[in-house]
Amino acid sequence: MDKIRWNQLFTPRTLKKGYELYQSGAVEDIQHNEYAIKGSIFDDDDYYSIVYLRDGMIEDMDCSCENEDEYCEHIAALLYAYDPKGAASPIGNKL
Repeated sequence: MDKIRWNQLFTPRTLKKGYELYQSGAVEDIQHNEYAIKGSIFDDDDYYSIVYLRDGMIEDMDCSCENEDEYCEHIAALLYAYDPKGAASPIGNKL
């Protein structure tokens, strides 16, 4: 599958909220390896987000929040913290 930029997986509204969280310093304890990117995001509560990777491509994403959007602002904030350029950095996608 062709690589796409991770920010294409989110709505503009979710990206904006995620960027604001990232800018406010809400993302902490970022850890990453070849299988996942994970971190804690402090919003109105403490949330834990994880992005699962396979062969350098995003395979799945999950967050402990109860947001009904498929991909929430906490995951977007985590990805901004991991990759601040967002639009400039392709991370493959298998979703």
